[in-house]
Amino acid sequence: MRTHRLLSLAPAVLCAIAVQLVSAPATSAHGAWLPPQTLGPVDYFGADNQDGADSQHILAGNARGDDAVVWESPRGLLLARASPGRPFGPAQLLTREREAEASVAIDDRGDVLVVWQYSDNSVVVPDVGVDGTEAICCERIKVAMLRAGPSRASSVSLTPGSLSARVESIAISGDGSLASVVYRSTPRSLIKRARLAYPPGSELVVRLAAFDKGFGPAVDLGRKGILLSLRATAHQVIALHTDPDGDADTVHEAIIDAATARLRSREVGDAGALRFFSSIGGFDRDGDLALLVEENLNLGFSHDLITQPVGKQLRVLPIAVERGHESEHGLILEPSSIFDEPALSVSPGGSFLGAWTVYSSGGDSLRVATGRLPSARLSSPTTVPLLSPTSPYGSPQVATDSSGQAVVMVVRKEVGTNGVDAQVVGLFRTSSGRFTAPTVLDEVGNENSLGDAVVTINEHGEGTALWEADPNYKSELVARRFRVP
Repeated sequence: MRTHRLLSLAPAVLCAIAVQLVSAPATSAHGAWLPPQTLGPVDYFGADNQDGADSQHILAGNARGDDAVVWESPRGLLLARASPGRPFGPAQLLTREREAEASVAIDDRGDVLVVWQYSDNSVVVPDVGVDGTEAICCERIKVAMLRAGPSRASSVSLTPGSLSARVESIAISGDGSLASVVYRSTPRSLIKRARLAYPPGSELVVRLAAFDKGFGPAVDLGRKGILLSLRATAHQVIALHTDPDGDADTVHEAIIDAATARLRSREVGDAGALRFFSSIGGFDRDGDLALLVEENLNLGFSHDLITQPVGKQLRVLPIAVERGHESEHGLILEPSSIFDEPALSVSPGGSFLGAWTVYSSGGDSLRVATGRLPSARLSSPTTVPLLSPTSPYGSPQVATDSSGQAVVMVVRKEVGTNGVDAQVVGLFRTSSGRFTAPTVLDEVGNENSLGDAVVTINEHGEGTALWEADPNYKSELVARRFRVP
């Protein structure tokens, strides 16, 4: 087991951890955090890279409480799964390909879809940008589908050798009958001619498959559209994307029939010429959608809430704007703007919770706002007290259930006391809307090796938090179960 400052556990208790994880301690006013479980070592894609930027751990959970985590280890890409209320089982090796970037989705029964891309190092691209360095191309995509319970991990190639492709999103239907992958593909011949790793002209493509069956033909969504969301039902896949002809004012809904692969598309709204940088969010069980979108401005960023009741037009609600000014060092954001990427969680029942950190010279603060689908109304942001003394915080991660219970995870940086440089902090929101005091779950003396925490929650206010840390220059992935008070 890991030996951390606040989580000191002797190796002799390793066998008892599984038993402790099954039976939760009594819930206190601050909620219940169960003992940690170490899942295994984390690989940073090379011994010289210890900043955590290229490491990854992807966590997915369902309303029942099944969890699946995928991470890059020294052995390769690994998958571990946990049944409701149980610790994670032994990790399964998915691939030995290096630097594989993965996505994972899980259905209501615990079936798991894992998709990853990796470079086959087949093409050298001499001109890749301002640094003038060479790049090794090109990306291939593989897929693994595993049924709930004990099942063997096997993978299939999704893209041919003539294409370079990057995964945009994946989805699996609630009953596990349909899987979908959206990726952007570029012919390798075009890459060679353009002498660019990502030349203009790539296609946004959707692929569908019955679970455990082969994928059907590619369905083209256009060259200029940007994918905003993806949803799979038992009979169709719905993709929300900007106009494939490049008109950023309009958003289209593409519906692909699972039986025929026939595409129907309709315009669902005016997004106000949003130049999308990133989006995060999800669907409730009825198919209503909520997204937090980050938009590029000339001198800053804008954060907007987009909601779309199923089958209806989308709505755009501005949340906050980060303004800045140009200098010789680039764009400088003004104080009191959003400091890190916002987070949004949508529950099966339609309640949603967004969170973001706000920069201040006196220390960062955490803002939280809530709402419920299909309405586009968002509560006034609440400032949630964090730890004293004040210090910088990373991007928050959130998860909420249908009753409004939620958990917020955030990494506190530059602590600078007693040899501690970074801490993993968790706090709960009860169904009454009250926030508990933050709890320090882990701390290390080297903040660059402490990756952002991720989190899931089921419909009973129980869930899993996950993070990676390197207290002794041996990076490990840690899971910790919780129960909201």
